[in-house]
Amino acid sequence: MAFLLSDHHFGEKLIIENGQTRIARSPYKIALPLSYTPDLAYLTGYHLGDGYLYSHKSNRTKPSYEILYSDEYKRQIDSVIAPIFRKYFGVELHIHKRQNNVWIGRINCKVLHMFFNQVLRLPAGRKGNFSIPAWIFSEEKYIKEFISGFFDAEGSIFISKPERVSITLTNSNYWILHKIRDLLWTRFEIAFGKIYKKHKINVFEMKTSAKEVILRFCGEIEFRHPHKIEKMKEGLALLEQKHARPSKVARPPAFLNEAFY
Repeated sequence: MAFLLSDHHFGEKLIIENGQTRIARSPYKIALPLSYTPDLAYLTGYHLGDGYLYSHKSNRTKPSYEILYSDEYKRQIDSVIAPIFRKYFGVELHIHKRQNNVWIGRINCKVLHMFFNQVLRLPAGRKGNFSIPAWIFSEEKYIKEFISGFFDAEGSIFISKPERVSITLTNSNYWILHKIRDLLWTRFEIAFGKIYKKHKINVFEMKTSAKEVILRFCGEIEFRHPHKIEKMKEGLALLEQKHARPSKVARPPAFLNEAFY
């Protein structure tokens, strides 16, 4: 299939030549994907965690249609996110380090901004109470990769000795956590614990320290983030020395009966 972009609200007309899309005066000629892919599902999940679509139009300055990603580790931007842009759009991210030691990958491209907003269904500007785009649910592999991307952005792996490993997922959007936790159970029988408010601020977290749940998560979802892969390998090596607690995945977890916030 081919994705169709609408330039109705963007002023300048799209120009399509030889299968590439551009706008006048832009240095970018983009060969847009013809279908959704697992990589795009992963990028969508990561974007909803650590990505941003910035758009600014002014009579005094040149319009900006920036796509931006941030991460504590350069390898995530350089070896995971940038190759997706290179493979599917034929463009390079500009990667640099901020003063707060966070690595940034960015590109200012109107066509890509439109594609991310209209096709991948990613919100422009402040994300607010975003939801999972409907196309993610069309195939199980997209669900897996979306969750993988979101965990790579918002998830953490904690190792505290002796022999304790935890995986957490943290976000200010309670409903996105609730939906991901529901998907983990109903699609993959991975049972995370109850969602709770963290540190009396408007941030929510879900967590598991159960060996059998962690092993199942790693087998079904996995990570792409280089640092989190290394951290998880360290955790799995520690868990090999620990007997699994009795499995609790034989019956639905209690959260399916929870009252919503």
